[in-house]
Amino acid sequence: MIDPAFLLDDALEAPPRAAHDHHDHVHSDGIATFTVFFDKPLAWAAFEQAMAVLAALRGADLLRVKGLVAVEGARGPVVVHAVQHTAHRPVELEDWPTEDRRSRLVFIARNIGRAEVEALFGAVAVVASPHPH
Repeated sequence: MIDPAFLLDDALEAPPRAAHDHHDHVHSDGIATFTVFFDKPLAWAAFEQAMAVLAALRGADLLRVKGLVAVEGARGPVVVHAVQHTAHRPVELEDWPTEDRRSRLVFIARNIGRAEVEALFGAVAVVASPHPH
C-alpha cells in the first residue's frame, strides 16, 4: 500500500484518464505544459519528497500535475493528481493500462520548466539512495 503522507487534502479519488504523450507547450503569462518521464520505477519516498519540496517552494505555480508513477515493488502504477498545494489521494492500480511502464507526470505550471523539475527529482533520488554515486 502506498503511504499518502505527502497528501495535503483528502479529496475524492477520480479514475485515471488514458495516458498520452504531451509535448512542451508555452502559453501566455509564463504558463507551460510539459511531461516528465522516468524510465525506471521510483522509490515512493523519493517521489513523495520531490513532490513535497516542489509544492512547498512553488505550489502556487503548480497549476496541475497528473500522471502514472511506477513505484518500486508495486505491480501496477500509482495515479497521482495535484493542483497547487493540494495533492489528491493517490490511487494504486492493479495493472498498467498500456504496455508503456514508464512513469509519466504531466505538468501545467507557471514559470517552472521541465529542466527544473527533472533536476529536483534527480537530486532527491541521489540523496534518497542508500548507495553512494
